[in-house]
Amino acid sequence: MQESSQFPVQVQQPVQARPTDSWLQKFAVKHSIIISDATGQTFVPVTSFTHNPDWLSTMWLATRKDYLDQDIFHVDETGLFFRLTPEKTMTCLGEHCFGGKLAGERVTVVLGTNLTGSEKRHLLVVGKCSDPQLLASIEGWPLKYASNNKSWMTNEIFESELRDWDSELQLKNRRILLLVGDCSAHPRVSNLKNIRLVYLPYHVASVRQPMGRGIFRSFKTQYRRLLILQLIDCFEKNAATSITLIDALRMLYKAWLRVPVEMIKNCFLQTGLMKSGSEGSVFEEFEDDIPLSLWLSNHSFTQFDAWKETIDWYVEADSELQTSEEPEEKDMKIEEPAAEG
Repeated sequence: MQESSQFPVQVQQPVQARPTDSWLQKFAVKHSIIISDATGQTFVPVTSFTHNPDWLSTMWLATRKDYLDQDIFHVDETGLFFRLTPEKTMTCLGEHCFGGKLAGERVTVVLGTNLTGSEKRHLLVVGKCSDPQLLASIEGWPLKYASNNKSWMTNEIFESELRDWDSELQLKNRRILLLVGDCSAHPRVSNLKNIRLVYLPYHVASVRQPMGRGIFRSFKTQYRRLLILQLIDCFEKNAATSITLIDALRMLYKAWLRVPVEMIKNCFLQTGLMKSGSEGSVFEEFEDDIPLSLWLSNHSFTQFDAWKETIDWYVEADSELQTSEEPEEKDMKIEEPAAEG
């Protein structure tokens, strides 16, 4: 299980961040459940958002007309409890984590890829730890690490990442279109030379964003597998099973590499963002992307049999972690998405 930990991370210093959405409500929507509280008050899940039904066929086609699929990228964030083990699954379901002690147990991971899945952007990981020893030990790794008190994406981190990316593209004489969600952590960034930045309106993003259609789940599945393998290795060697942030960064890097390219492409096909002539099946399944319970069974890993009933929940137990400040209702865009550059 030991591998070389020498790999490039550019480090940004701590910046402050601040407060969403209910895991329980989303779970209810997904499974058509009506929820009541202790007083008997009923909460009926909201099943749809008001959005422009012609966005894909009008605004989007006009926006993307000068770009090939491989030159259109999407970036989004997901929260992750990097030390979470299967037996703790039920204690973390629906956790938002607005800071405090739990902020040191989680990270925000920024994933970026083009529509074809052929080009994955290096990971950007935001954690709480700003220990100089940690920063020195990860120097040179193929990912970036930033920190703040709540382990969230912030305006400063977002803008810094985009300006670095824009500089890289200028050196390559390449222009891209970049889709991001319209939220408080994604500020308007002016004077980008080679990135056309397009902000998906809040309501459209809720329906159309591809990361939630399987990319986040696949990434977390790969990470949980690597974590389980490390735990098993520790059990067999009768060694301590603590997972450090260094361990987590190494596994996050490997997990992103293992997300199937064709699965990413199919997620984008489902959104309608790709050109209609793009090939692929939106119903295709991938051998390396099977449920965690089946993966454990296939490899005869019996150490986690006690939690087999909840092991598949384990993958996305942290799916409701806060990754940035909650946008105000007045900031949620419903009209044509703004574009920069």
